[in-house]
Amino acid sequence: MKSKLLVFIFVILLCIPNCAYARNSDIPFYDGKNETLIRSKGLQMPGNYLRPGKFLPPNAPPDIYYTADLHYPALYNGSFDWGNQRANLVQSVDYSEPFVNVANDGYIGSGIPLGNRMITEVERVNSQVISQKYRGNPDFVLKYILPYEVTSVAFPKSYGKFYWIRDMAYLSGGMAGAGLQKDINKFNIFIVRTSFPDIKKFQASDGPKSNTVDFHVEGFEYVTKNKGYTDNNMGSETINPYAEMAGERNRVKWVLKIYKDGSEIDTKEGYIRSNPKKDSEKPEEGDAGYFGGKGSSSPIRWQPTTCGKFEAKLQVYDAVQRPAKEKKTSFTISGNGCDKEKPPTPGGEGDEDTFKYKMDFSVDRIEGETVESGDNVKTPVKVSRADFSEERKKYREELDRKIQDQERELSKLEDRKQDAREELNFCRYDRICTIDEEGNQHCVPRDCSSYEYNLDRILTMISTETKKLNKEKNKRDRLDKLESEYKNTTPNVVLRFQDNIVGQQKVNLSEGQSKVLYYDWKVPSSGQIEAEINPKPRKYDNSKDVLKTNFNNNKLDTPINVASHETSTCSQPNSTATVTAVVRTINNAGDRDTLYERLTGSIVNISKPKIRAGYGFSYEVKTTYTNEDSSSHATGVKSTTSFLPTMVQHQQYSKTEDGYKVPMDETLGGYNQVWSLPHTYVEKFSGNVFNDNYKKHPKYNPNETILDGGRKWYTEFTQADGTYSFKAMAYGAGVNKLNLCLTGKIEVEGSGIGDKKGNDDFIKRSVNPQNPFPGQVGWNWKNKEPMLTSLSDWWNTWEYPNPKDIPTGYHMESYKITPEMYKQIKEYNKTHGSDVNLNSDFLTRFNFK
Repeated sequence: MKSKLLVFIFVILLCIPNCAYARNSDIPFYDGKNETLIRSKGLQMPGNYLRPGKFLPPNAPPDIYYTADLHYPALYNGSFDWGNQRANLVQSVDYSEPFVNVANDGYIGSGIPLGNRMITEVERVNSQVISQKYRGNPDFVLKYILPYEVTSVAFPKSYGKFYWIRDMAYLSGGMAGAGLQKDINKFNIFIVRTSFPDIKKFQASDGPKSNTVDFHVEGFEYVTKNKGYTDNNMGSETINPYAEMAGERNRVKWVLKIYKDGSEIDTKEGYIRSNPKKDSEKPEEGDAGYFGGKGSSSPIRWQPTTCGKFEAKLQVYDAVQRPAKEKKTSFTISGNGCDKEKPPTPGGEGDEDTFKYKMDFSVDRIEGETVESGDNVKTPVKVSRADFSEERKKYREELDRKIQDQERELSKLEDRKQDAREELNFCRYDRICTIDEEGNQHCVPRDCSSYEYNLDRILTMISTETKKLNKEKNKRDRLDKLESEYKNTTPNVVLRFQDNIVGQQKVNLSEGQSKVLYYDWKVPSSGQIEAEINPKPRKYDNSKDVLKTNFNNNKLDTPINVASHETSTCSQPNSTATVTAVVRTINNAGDRDTLYERLTGSIVNISKPKIRAGYGFSYEVKTTYTNEDSSSHATGVKSTTSFLPTMVQHQQYSKTEDGYKVPMDETLGGYNQVWSLPHTYVEKFSGNVFNDNYKKHPKYNPNETILDGGRKWYTEFTQADGTYSFKAMAYGAGVNKLNLCLTGKIEVEGSGIGDKKGNDDFIKRSVNPQNPFPGQVGWNWKNKEPMLTSLSDWWNTWEYPNPKDIPTGYHMESYKITPEMYKQIKEYNKTHGSDVNLNSDFLTRFNFK
């Protein structure tokens, strides 16, 4: 921590001498040593410099060497009269304006001519000082005034930067001087302030459109001439560094603006030279210059191109850019052709920058995915921003070409201006001199007005071309700004369902870029979804800078559906059924598409269309699921159930309105599925039929042999002849949970036992256990004869061979049936047919006793 603190303090100490503002008191007084000598480039004074102080060098003239530590000027308005130094005096000493006297070493015997410069610290000179003390234009003065750095002769040390009093007064339109009477100002310096220019008269006359409007203009400017910097004196000891911007002291710049119906339609500008003339309203202004003219001699003329009432505003600026009070005048233009003219262009023809940054957003694609009602969905929306960079590139190239052309033209004009200025200076220096009879030379200045006019004309051309150049550069700068500002845009994108916003997000888009946004939301029902980019209130809209080329492509809509759970129409027996539903809708830039899923199925592979009672039959349900949406992960049928009209005893399937409900097994998966009846199992001797869980069935005899009955549905031996229909339902396929309804039929004719036509598969007859097969043993009883022959003893000892001879009460159990019980049994038989199992709950159901 200590090391950091030391480093910080060291940095501060190093900064102090370099960062502090310059102060008048920082310049050392000369004490006879070289260490206190100073220098400053630009003050245009020979030798080394010093600040005179109370120490008097041996060779210094005491009466003029030192006056005070700081010097304060007297203030004059208008002009200074050496013969009457109190004339126009405003203030003998202005103690708010301190100056340091910098002398050269001629005062200490170097042999060079004596010289002095009054300078003051830069930091105290601000807009208020320039405008109030010097009557200058602060923007102009502080822009162009040169700072002079004062340094040590002996050491590499700077005392700061300072302004010269002459420059401050000169650039403000006045002058600074020395040599005052001590009874007026003991510090020997003064400042002369002059007035702003004054437009005395500004008028225009009505006239036809074919004539120019010649404005009657009269006015005065009051800038000092040939004082401070004497540009017209070839013997001057100083060079005017401000000749370019403030050297033409006898000139004003005028700016004329023409208005029609309150809008500016044209701007003109130029220069007028002034001639020395006293202003009776301001007699103190010693260098007053008159400018103006009227009629054909008017320096300000304007050619109308339209008719009507106009207002003209004139502004005049003197040589140091001080403005006069603006003047106005009105006039009317009429004449032939006024009724056919076009309205004027506001702002002047060609002045307006009409370029607009083109921008276009679009919704390119939206998809509506089918989901369950109330489920979340992720809706994709593709948006993009158009690319207009090639158009702007061509526009920029055109601007660059114009800028280069105008820069070349300006370069030529600058050369011409330099030549014109040199010619004017030569004319001013080259005076006409004559020698009188006594041998005395008399010189008078030449008439240089033609050279002045030529220079002013070139300057006007430069000003015009500069404005054109700046206009094109401003267009390019504006183009740069717009390209930077809109390089990346962040429009809002909203998703609506049935006109209600269900999602919104901002997207960052550069030119030519497209992005896909996803919106997570819950779908309550089927309806319409719409995506819109840059919705109202629009972040990016038509404006003075932006041209939104198209709003029609900002929106795109498409339907969205919730799962239909649709079931096909029940097919004709053993025929195909089909059901179709929408899985996705797409709107691709106006090209609409709908993707479907389809479920098709049929009952196939019926083992026999006709069977006898007691036999079983098999069949399969084949389903095919297709989906046009490649992005979907939906699958086919989830389950299939058959509904059969009859059921043999011991099967445990519930009965519904459609029949006995039997779930089927999927025996082939994928999109082409096969569904089969469940396995059945048959007891070898009893003939009882069970399903998979037969071991848990109460009638299952574990001592019996169980045979695989296959995937079949069995009928009773007592099944009546007829055609029996059955149904299969396939459930839950795809996104929409599609269902199929399939029907089949089977014909029952005849029976395996007791067939009336004699087509029995089984022959029922009485047999003698001692000789059950007097002919021969059939294939189905081969090697099974002991099952009958073992009954011989029972047969031989049974005292009632004829069952009809069995007496009452001989049975194990006997039951009496009342008439009421008989009615109940008949009702029971209506729903159960002959399917009555006396070993079931039949006996207990009717309370037999």
